[in-house]
Amino acid sequence: MVSALLPKGLTRQLAIILILVALAGIVGVSLAAWQAERLVLEAQVNKNLMIAANLKSERLHNWLAERQADARLLAVNRINQEHFTKLFDDRINLQRKREFAVLLRDNLAGLQNSRRGYMEISMTDSEGIVVIGTNFERVDKPALPADISAQMVPSIDGSFFYDIFLHPDTGNPVMAFGHDIRAIDLETHRPTDRSIGSVLMLVEMQDTVYSFLGAIPELGDSAEALLVRPTENGVLYLSRLRFLDNAPLKLTAGLASPVAEAAHRAKMGEASAFHSLDYADQPIIAAYRQIEPAGWGLVIKQSEAEAFAPIYDLARRIFLSTVLVLLGAMLLAIFLARTLTRPIGALVTATQSIAGGNLGVSLHETRTDELGALSASFQQMVKALQERGKETQYLTDMLQRHADELEAAYSDLRRSDQLKDAFIRNITHELRTPIAILSGFTELLMDDVDEFTPEQREMLEALSSQSQQVTQLVSDVVALHNIAADSNERRPLRMVDIARAGLEAYRHRAKSKQTKGVYQFEFYCSDQEIEVFVHPGQITRAFDCLLNNAFKFSPSGGVISVQLRHIEKIDEDGQRADWQIVSVADEGIGIDEDDLPHIWERFFQADYGQTRRFGGTGLGLALVKEVVEAHGGQVWIDSLQGEGTTVSFSLPVYRIREPIALNIKALSPVQAYHD
Repeated sequence: MVSALLPKGLTRQLAIILILVALAGIVGVSLAAWQAERLVLEAQVNKNLMIAANLKSERLHNWLAERQADARLLAVNRINQEHFTKLFDDRINLQRKREFAVLLRDNLAGLQNSRRGYMEISMTDSEGIVVIGTNFERVDKPALPADISAQMVPSIDGSFFYDIFLHPDTGNPVMAFGHDIRAIDLETHRPTDRSIGSVLMLVEMQDTVYSFLGAIPELGDSAEALLVRPTENGVLYLSRLRFLDNAPLKLTAGLASPVAEAAHRAKMGEASAFHSLDYADQPIIAAYRQIEPAGWGLVIKQSEAEAFAPIYDLARRIFLSTVLVLLGAMLLAIFLARTLTRPIGALVTATQSIAGGNLGVSLHETRTDELGALSASFQQMVKALQERGKETQYLTDMLQRHADELEAAYSDLRRSDQLKDAFIRNITHELRTPIAILSGFTELLMDDVDEFTPEQREMLEALSSQSQQVTQLVSDVVALHNIAADSNERRPLRMVDIARAGLEAYRHRAKSKQTKGVYQFEFYCSDQEIEVFVHPGQITRAFDCLLNNAFKFSPSGGVISVQLRHIEKIDEDGQRADWQIVSVADEGIGIDEDDLPHIWERFFQADYGQTRRFGGTGLGLALVKEVVEAHGGQVWIDSLQGEGTTVSFSLPVYRIREPIALNIKALSPVQAYHD
């Protein structure tokens, strides 16, 4: 709302910043003052509550002591003890007993009439049956209900009392105080240790304790003093409550309430004040005192709204002061913002003109401060831009000429690629047709090879071999050309299936007598189902090239080993990468160390004598390298001349499934193929 009243742009932002700074300062000071005042007021409220709690607790202690003193006065009086003892002596006649009973009853009645709130006083035998009392109807009856006995609090001097309970006849809260009566030896007239009964006084709470609890006018209208008794389940309210009817001995606060926590601490001897919700769910601040020996808790409470009313008034005054200061700060901020942003606005207008292509802008600023220096620097920048504009136009024209030349060169390159593709398609088509015819005629002639002389048969075999070699050369050239073009035909597959299919093909070649000599080969594969994302035809051709070289250069009886394994590597970014490693090893003639750096080159063959002996086009390993690298892998070779060669390549793993449920013995045999 405030920002809507301010000018737009930088002026608004500066004004808002100034207003926020002023607001932060005012709020900070106000909060500090408010917090300090609150702490002082809270300390004063706590002090007042503690003073009231001390006064009330002292009065309660005195009241309990006076009631116990009255019971002791009746019980230890020598005359009362002697008369009460004679009531139980069979040697005393009935008339004398009646006289003693009247005297005792008069003593009880005299004390009851002189004390406020005394409901009845009685003398009971050792079984708790009333013998003499101010209430004639209770004579020869139990002085107290049986369920009240558990509330008795005894003392070592013979006195005792029963905590507050509801009287069974009136339903009002009462309390019982008593003292043991010791028998008198009638011959020596001295007291004995034998208890023959007790004095019991019933005192109403309404006219005694409750009269000086309740409201506390000096602490305010919401202040209240009340009694509680700690229990296993929390605290039980013992006194009447100002804001809730029928509460004594019926309302309980749970163990989780602050009142129960304060009662526990007070029971341990601590005096505490606390914040809580009272029985009416109103926020209060209260003090707690333990009342011994009754085991009560005295709570003096006052509502927070009344206790902190001065703070709330202070908060309202602070709020009004803040509003007034903010209005003044807003006017000052708008004035300062306009003064600061006027030259900046002129710069913005000039910048927009330059962005539109007008470099003839000029500023006439007479200020001598930082904004004036900024305007002067801007004018110098405009002049520099005018000079740079000329240079930029020259460079732009030059770049355009080079771009046109590159475009023409790119068009020529595309035409060259198209001509190359057309040339390869045409030449392979023109070569395959006559080679196929030549191979067909050669095979027909070799079917009748017995009709030819040895020299003629040797020429036919050479012709057939050369036809196959030229066919292989054409096929390799086409495969090399199509490596990049077939990238869209890749799919996930298992390398173990390609390897098994290649080995199966050579098994059929051995059976059909297309191989010479005896070969043994081994196939090893891990038990994981690993898939790679490859072009099936290209990877199959690369594997067949390696397998063909191994068979071609292995002597009769040599072992050819094919191994598939899985490894993990950490790349440059620290990420884990999975790779499928394929290795084909033989025990053939090996490769000379000087030839190893060149074996991946197209049409390279180790030495011409071996080439004539084993044949080949010199494109096999080049094809393998380009296929593997096109799939994101690597290829390498290990060879010792005269001992054998191992060619390996790696492919990135596409996914790893659960261990394959295949017959490992069928995948990893040692087999021998014979011609």
